[in-house]
Amino acid sequence: MTFSKGDRVVFRVDYMSVKLGDTGTVSSVELIGKEALVHVRMDEGKSVTCWERRLGKRECGIVGDVKHDVVNNPKHYTSHPSGVECIQITEHMNFNLGNALKYIWRADLKDKAVEDLQKAEFYIKQELKRLDKQEKV
Repeated sequence: MTFSKGDRVVFRVDYMSVKLGDTGTVSSVELIGKEALVHVRMDEGKSVTCWERRLGKRECGIVGDVKHDVVNNPKHYTSHPSGVECIQITEHMNFNLGNALKYIWRADLKDKAVEDLQKAEFYIKQELKRLDKQEKV
């Protein structure tokens, strides 16, 4: 993973003085030998510095946040302050519940919150119908 000046980042775990979900901007990247030292200016004003190889590790820290891929990593699914991506939760659910959560997740992040909540309601009703049928068998 390569960080560049100006990249937006979100911490996925507590790291040094930064807490899960904190966000910031890469202020500079220094090449020291074959290693890159990344300086991040946190949104609340503090700064943190770490080796890029540590920041790129999922268990240790940060994930680039500016270069959203509209197909594979759309911003409305990857911008949660917790640093958790929607699919990390929905992939453990059935179709109806996963879709309901997906629409609830993104409701505040798109301009069509009411429509998204109506879609979530549709999938919850579908799941209730499915469970009702199961109970009658």
